Amino acid sequence: YISVTGFRRVLFRSGWRPALLITWRDALRHRGRSALVLVMISLPVLAVGAAAVIITTAQVTGLEGADRVMGAADARIRTEGSGAVVQAPDPSEGQWGEMGDFDHDRPLTESDLRTVLGTDARFLPIDTSWARARLGDRVIDFSTTGVDLSDPLAAGLFELGSGRLPRAAGEVVVNQAMVDKGFALGDDLEVDGARLTVVGVGRDATHRDTPVVAGSVADLPAEGTNVREWLVDAGPVPWSTVLELNRIGAVVTSRAVLADPPDLASTAEQMGYDTRTDETLAVVVVIVVMALIEVVLLAGPAFAVGAPKHARSLALIA
Repeated sequence: YISVTGFRRVLFRSGWRPALLITWRDALRHRGRSALVLVMISLPVLAVGAAAVIITTAQVTGLEGADRVMGAADARIRTEGSGAVVQAPDPSEGQWGEMGDFDHDRPLTESDLRTVLGTDARFLPIDTSWARARLGDRVIDFSTTGVDLSDPLAAGLFELGSGRLPRAAGEVVVNQAMVDKGFALGDDLEVDGARLTVVGVGRDATHRDTPVVAGSVADLPAEGTNVREWLVDAGPVPWSTVLELNRIGAVVTSRAVLADPPDLASTAEQMGYDTRTDETLAVVVVIVVMALIEVVLLAGPAFAVGAPKHARSLALIA
């Protein structure tokens, strides 16, 4: 522990105090040059920092985006047939694949999933796809979400702003992007030969700028004949249960796994790819080296230019 007076004595004895006083006097005497040096050093750092913050903020993954993917459910299960699959802890970004002889003609049923999840598990069908509707002389493309929005498991998938949620067949809700295309509350739109009525407008949890129409599974087109998805209420679904479901052909997005994912090494071994630890270390080294080079390139010339002007002062200090 050193007092302020003792710290000043150390500075004076080591010769740092006169050097700092001369530097401070020179900075005040040439304010324009000092400001330019600060700008040259701070702007690149500020730009890199701002870019890092924006990129990190825009990436909503894992547990942060769980409600957008599965609402209030414990898991979201997808199947395109029967067989074995492998997946990452968060397969919502397409990180999964089929293994061996996969039978696309026999998709899993709720009964197949209950053999792993238990007979008390509750399933809410959900389906996402694309469709188009005509508005005047234009054709509008939009994303569709078929799910019972009044079910508690779907809470969080769609936030109602005006109107009401669908209650009967042929009723749908749309997001603001769909309204911006020209549709309004109470309008009718024809999708695959079926006439649907817009009864509510709100915000879709997944798509902000893309037009979205949400309603019952029966009213909206399906993604494929062999694709089935459910929101599941079965209690926490750990990684061991996810692996059991993978063996019969189910891809699982589990809230419990997103909150406590398995270690990277075991996941990489299952998926068959490298952990890329060496590449990550190389990127960190490159960033550090580039930062040091930037400081040397900016601060070095400034010292080199300023040193001859202070030759006499530096000699006196010596």
